[in-house]
Parts: sequence; C-alpha cells; structure tokens
Amino acid sequence: MTEKEKFYQKNWFMYLMLILITPVGLFLLWRNKKLKTNTKWILTVVFSVWFIIIGVNSQETEEEKAENEAKQEKREEEQEKKEQEKKEQEKKEQEEKEQEKKEQEEKEQEKKEQQEKETKDKIIKEKIINLVEDESGVKLNKVEVVKNLSDDADGGYNALVHLVFDSKNRAKTAKGAINAVTDKTGANLAGTVGLENVTFFWEVPYLLEDNNIVKINAEQKEDKMYRVDEWFDGRIFE
Repeated sequence: MTEKEKFYQKNWFMYLMLILITPVGLFLLWRNKKLKTNTKWILTVVFSVWFIIIGVNSQETEEEKAENEAKQEKREEEQEKKEQEKKEQEKKEQEEKEQEKKEQEEKEQEKKEQQEKETKDKIIKEKIINLVEDESGVKLNKVEVVKNLSDDADGGYNALVHLVFDSKNRAKTAKGAINAVTDKTGANLAGTVGLENVTFFWEVPYLLEDNNIVKINAEQKEDKMYRVDEWFDGRIFE
C-alpha cells in the first residue's frame, strides 16, 4: 500500500518555501526525491541568489527606515526647539511689558509725589507770606521751604523765614515785638499740612545792619506749634 504524500513533500509547498523562506525551501528541495540532482543544484543557485537579493534589499529598507526615523527625530527636535524659542520670546516680551509697566507706574508715582511736593511747598510758602504781610513794621526778605531730611523726620518740610523788624525801637521793645510776631505767626501756621519746623531769622537794622541778631526755631506737634530753641544776640539784647 502506497503511503500518502504529506503536504510538505509536495512540490508546490517546496517552491512556496523557496520564495518565502528560502532556507526552509532549500532543505525541502534536497529532501525531494522526485527532482534530479542537476535540477536541485540549479534551483539551489537560483534561490540562493534570490535569498541574497532579498536580504540586501531588506537591509537597505532597514537603513532607509533608520534614516527616516533620524530625519523625523531631527524634525521633532527642531520643532520642539522652535516652540521653546517661541515660549522664551513670549516670556521675554511679557517681562519687558511688565518692566515697562512698572517703570511707567514709578514715573507716574514720582510725578505725583513731585506735584504734591510742589503743591505743599507752594501752600506753606504762600501762607507764610500772607501772614507776614499783615504785620506792621515787619518786612519779609525771603521764605525757603525745604524737605526735612533728618533721621526722625516724617517726610514733611522745614520753613526758613527771613524777617526784618524795621521800626526804630530800643532793644527791649524790639525783642518784645519780635517775640510777639514770631509766636503769632507760629500759632497761625499750626495745623499746616506737611509743615514740621519753622525757623525765624530776624534782622533789626536800627540795632545792627545786615546781620541776623535773632533766631527762633519752632516745631509742630499734634497741630500745635512749640518753640524749641531761640538765640538772641548777646551784644544787643540783655
């Protein structure tokens, strides 16, 4: 009884393997008893060449794949770099805008403070001028309003008031008049916003030409003016 031929012993399967899986096909080729040896050698050479060609082409495909992957990776890196540069540029622009805004706010604040300073200076100066103009026998040489820069200052101003007592009186009478005008002016300046100290410099030409012979310093506290020190020229006043 003839043994039934198995599928892997059939020629169609052998040729299929020679094409798809050449080493397996070559094994089946040489196990095939129906083909002559010369035919086997020819097929072996043909399909060996075929296997080499397929292998080379496959290798080239792998190289191309690797090259394409490298290109893709490079493109992704470039894209990521561009996005990073864009973010950094946006961040830089934002920081520049914030810095510009901050500088603008500082300028506006400085301008506002300068306006307030000028306004306070003007108010204090005009108030002193108006008070002194009402005094008989007293002339105003000049008024200076300066920022108080002492360590214990509250950011207010000092007023330097240069006055002249122009009446012809004895030293004792002049001293009384100077004290009266100084106290009155100081009392009227009490409550002036921004004013911390007032220094009165007095000249009395009838007693001594072109020299201050009296200096009185007053300080404002809780909207009241207090005399804190005074100097009367000992050569003139007893």
